[in-house]
Order: sequence, then structure tokens, then C-alpha cells
Amino acid sequence: MSNRWLCLIIVAVAVVGFSSLPGCGGGGGQADGGQGGDAIPDVRKIAFVSSGGIYVMNPDGTDRLLLTSHAMGDMDPFWSPDRQKIAFIRTRYGGNKEVYVVNADGTGITRLTNHPASDYWGGEHGSTGAPRSRQPWSPDGSKILFISDRDGNAEI
Repeated sequence: MSNRWLCLIIVAVAVVGFSSLPGCGGGGGQADGGQGGDAIPDVRKIAFVSSGGIYVMNPDGTDRLLLTSHAMGDMDPFWSPDRQKIAFIRTRYGGNKEVYVVNADGTGITRLTNHPASDYWGGEHGSTGAPRSRQPWSPDGSKILFISDRDGNAEI
């Protein structure tokens, strides 16, 4: 899929809302900052993945900004409830996945997990087949829920 089509799909999803997509009930996805509901209040920026990096842009496709880039790929961005940070998964060399956070302006990339086993929130089209978490951030933004394979089983 070309980047142009990916951007069009992302913008369409942001306008229509995640609640109308199969498996995304309640609208608690990225476009509305995890606040839930059927309408999208004040969508200032959309976070998305393209060519292994995490980008943000305005809903109309302007002001596209690359926040992260890694040779092995970054994926699954989720806005914090206050929309100041984005949590994401980075695939490390060797296929290990770890949880990271970046400020919404691309500064302050911080690795939150560091273990030889993978840490992630699952994905409907990810390698684990685990169900994707609707929103990994706690309501106050102080905690992030993730799945880990540290003991050989996928557990929260």
C-alpha cells in the first residue's frame, strides 16, 4: 500500500471515527485521545505509522512531522490522555519489541521496557495474534498497560 493511500485511509478513519470500524467499539482509539464516545472532539493531530516511523499530522493532511524512526520499525502509536505524549512499540534488532514514549513534538524518546522477551499491546495484524488493547494509557496518563512474554506466556 502506498503512503498516499495510507494517509487517505488514516484521515478517513479520523473523520469517521474509530467506533465505526469493526473491532474498535466505543471510539476510544487514537483519534479522540482515548476519551471514548462516538464523536471526535477537537482532533488536533493524528498519529500514524509510515515506512517504519511514527508521524503526526493535522486531520487535513498538513504539517506532517516525523517523530520517530528506527531501522527495525516503530508501530502502534497511542496518544496519552492529555495528548502530550505518544506511546509506541519499537521492534529491536533480533525481533524483540519494547514499549517507548515520545513527546508529541518528537523530543524525549524514552524506552520504558527493557527485557529480552517482547513487550507490546498486541495487534490484530501483529505477529502475536493477541487482541489489541483499546487504550494502553491509564485515564490519568500515569501508567501504561502492556503485554509481555517474559515467562514464555503472553500476560499483562
